[in-house]
Amino acid sequence: AKGGYNIKQLACYGASGKPIPLTPGDELPRQFVLDLSGLGSVGRNKINCTAPASDEAGVYYWYSYQWLMRRADGSWYEE
Repeated sequence: AKGGYNIKQLACYGASGKPIPLTPGDELPRQFVLDLSGLGSVGRNKINCTAPASDEAGVYYWYSYQWLMRRADGSWYEE
């Protein structure tokens, strides 16, 4: 969505802190495709995306998405 963030500095990371490559989508400039291959494991998974505010130093916009993955046999992860 439109907002007061600097889209050119958008960055996304896996839960380990490893950067996730962004590929521009069809609806530029506000759509990106994230390659999440290798990030999904049994249990909880998460990505975080951040972008600095375009009008206020030190302020960041943040988006997080979490999902759960079952084991190969279909059972749920248990800690």
